[in-house]
Amino acid sequence: MWVKYENGKFDLQETEMYIKRADQYGQLLKQTKLTNLTASSFPTVKEAIAQVSEKPKEQAALRKRGFRM
Repeated sequence: MWVKYENGKFDLQETEMYIKRADQYGQLLKQTKLTNLTASSFPTVKEAIAQVSEKPKEQAALRKRGFRM
């Protein structure tokens, strides 16, 4: 996140926030850039993670492994 600091104050007008998701090898999977943020529009941790995470895939119904007579 880049924040400008001038004359003893933080300037949020030109704020940029990069949210990135990488795999175990460091390869970029997904990236989001948020600009012109205000103090009230900063995302929470859960919201930021939701922006770059994939939606869970539906799992197939589990089959019981057993033999019935």
